[in-house]
Amino acid sequence: MNSIDRSIVERLNLARGAPIVAALDVGTSKVVCVIATGDESGRARLLGIGHQRSRGVKAGMIIDPDAAEQAIRAAVGQAERMAGVTMEQVTLAVSSGRLKSQRFVARARTETGFATDADLARLLSGGEAYAARGARTLVQFHNEAWHVDGAEGVADPRGMACTELSADLVAVTADDGPMQNLLAVVERCYLEAHQLVATPFASATAVTSEEERQLGVLVIDMGAGVTSLAAFLGGQLALAEVLPVGAHLVTFDIARRLTTPVTEAERIKTLYGTLLPARSNDHETFSYPVTGGEEGATGRVSRAELRAIIAPRIEGIAALVAERLDAARLDRAALERVVLTGGGAQLEGIDSMWAETRGGTVRVGKPKPIDGVSPDMLSS
Repeated sequence: MNSIDRSIVERLNLARGAPIVAALDVGTSKVVCVIATGDESGRARLLGIGHQRSRGVKAGMIIDPDAAEQAIRAAVGQAERMAGVTMEQVTLAVSSGRLKSQRFVARARTETGFATDADLARLLSGGEAYAARGARTLVQFHNEAWHVDGAEGVADPRGMACTELSADLVAVTADDGPMQNLLAVVERCYLEAHQLVATPFASATAVTSEEERQLGVLVIDMGAGVTSLAAFLGGQLALAEVLPVGAHLVTFDIARRLTTPVTEAERIKTLYGTLLPARSNDHETFSYPVTGGEEGATGRVSRAELRAIIAPRIEGIAALVAERLDAARLDRAALERVVLTGGGAQLEGIDSMWAETRGGTVRVGKPKPIDGVSPDMLSS
């Protein structure tokens, strides 16, 4: 269970006596389904988990509906058998469709001189319509603050006298096409995606504390096919975005340079990959199978040579992240603390390299255990 899956479970707001709910994450490398409920203390308790190698998905987007459907059915079925239930609805993690966030202010004049439920609903409905313009699907929608006649810090404006009501809103949207393709495949599995969760938001809330999000933090989740960014400041989401590049590119670089199968390249990356410029890496070597030559042919390479293959790709991803952050013009406080997570963040020394490249305080984040989840599940 990765950080995204854990966060979705927590965000289901499970309480004592809560119904059984399911969360689904359709990633580039794997499909994961988790089924949970609320325990006696109101905490989430895992009932079942299913995970399958992903098929028909590239950079978070569906490219083969039939293959993707098979993978989703297998993962959901595995989780259902473990939990002993059959699910009809899921909370769906979304990373496809050029996922982006936007912040804006919505305003509306009150009809009676006092803020009513109808006024609030009209304002929020207008905000949702504005966010979803330009063939975009609304994934998440947050109201950060209310204002009445310009006065800030209003917790609940209902019943207050005012002529103008306004709200600071944050919306996360995705392109309609990729979103509809994903939803269609989920529906083919006889499931309804009754709630959507943006992958950057889910991942960030799983590996950071409320205090970190209040002070300001940037979370970079390096998955297999995509890298997601989420920045928080003052406890509120300041940025959510997904880049169509991920750690699979490192695997492909290794496979090409060493002339070895992709599966072997993934193993090499996991076992020997490093970004530390240690002198001992020059002398630490390992063998691997070579393709295209004689049967049983092997090659040999040092960890230092492997680092020379991996580092340029990670630096390239870091440069793309820097471009997006510069374009977003975020407050510096949201960038001084960086948390790296996801499969790509497991490379030895990636935190040190990132700190040297971009500065600030950098750590590798992992989700905390939840009831019913073993450490092995969290690291998978």
